Amino acid sequence: YKADRTHVYVADPAFGLIKYTKEEFLKGWISQPSPDKENSEGILLVMEPSLIFYETEKGAPVKKSFSFL
Repeated sequence: YKADRTHVYVADPAFGLIKYTKEEFLKGWISQPSPDKENSEGILLVMEPSLIFYETEKGAPVKKSFSFL
């Protein structure tokens, strides 16, 4: 959810807020290492709530169903 010069901060739904050093983060994230670290590649998934998310009534019951089974 943010980064500075030495650390990367990740919001992980399973583990909460996690602070990694830049080196720790890159070691686990880079999928296409390059001899010059500047051109290494990794995958990033960025998600933002849509406008309808903010329009949804708070406290409204959520319909749960197993009909997809």
